Amino acid sequence: TTNDKDVVKVLQDVVNHSSIDLGDGNNVLNIGGTLESQGGQYGTVDNSTITAGADNDTVYINRQVTNGSTINLGDGDNDLTVNAAVTKSTITTGDGKDLLWLVGVSDGTKVSTGAGDDIIHLGKRDADAPTDFAASVNVGSKGSVIDGGDGLDILYYHGAQLHDGASVNNLTTANIELIQIDGTQGGVNAGQRNQFNLTLSDLTQSGDTLDTVFINSNVADLNGYKLNTIDLGGNNKVYNYNGMNNVKPNLGEFSLAEQNVQAKDPTGETHTYNVYKATAADGHIETVYIQDTFFVI
Repeated sequence: TTNDKDVVKVLQDVVNHSSIDLGDGNNVLNIGGTLESQGGQYGTVDNSTITAGADNDTVYINRQVTNGSTINLGDGDNDLTVNAAVTKSTITTGDGKDLLWLVGVSDGTKVSTGAGDDIIHLGKRDADAPTDFAASVNVGSKGSVIDGGDGLDILYYHGAQLHDGASVNNLTTANIELIQIDGTQGGVNAGQRNQFNLTLSDLTQSGDTLDTVFINSNVADLNGYKLNTIDLGGNNKVYNYNGMNNVKPNLGEFSLAEQNVQAKDPTGETHTYNVYKATAADGHIETVYIQDTFFVI
């Protein structure tokens, strides 16, 4: 397309080495539907390429991105929604304040948001209930990486409909300052927690310039039990929430350095944290501030 504001609607799948080049300008691309009219059987991007130039692009993909696909939206304040899994693919959004909604990231997928204050959501985007997350997500397997680049970057794993025992497995991040895990007492019905697995190797990727990460949650305790778990030790097990008193934490390379510390997160909000530290292979100290609303193993 030309260097202007283009609106492109694709009603079928994008497959078989197809290529869409939006060029410069504030472009809009909808594949298989729109954010306001979701659903249907079409909207897959398979082994294909989507490219945009400079300026602010908005892209909605109704189904999965898979099989070696590449999405490169260039510099600008870009808005990307993929309302199904992203597997074996690459997403790049360039410099600028980018907003991404991705249901899942796995099988060697690389996500890079470039410089700027970026926000990445793990969950299904809903135009009427933008924080509704109605799917269990398992991400980060087989070498997948989410890299926020320079700037204040926030990764959200959240929603009002977290499935019982939903988990984020071995999420590998680089240059993510804050991880926010939200929801409303997910896991109660089945007696399980929502679990976020994050080991030292997941936090020490090549190109990562950070040595401190904050993890917050708005999920309150239930009858004295913490409903979300951070797994620092690679335990890879979802525990029953009402049997956690019998669980002995295995923190892997991490150790508990401080408890009940009042500290400001990267957005300036003050919370109470437990602080965990580990020594990386290159000798630097990796520090994780975990809000006291979590059970940590």
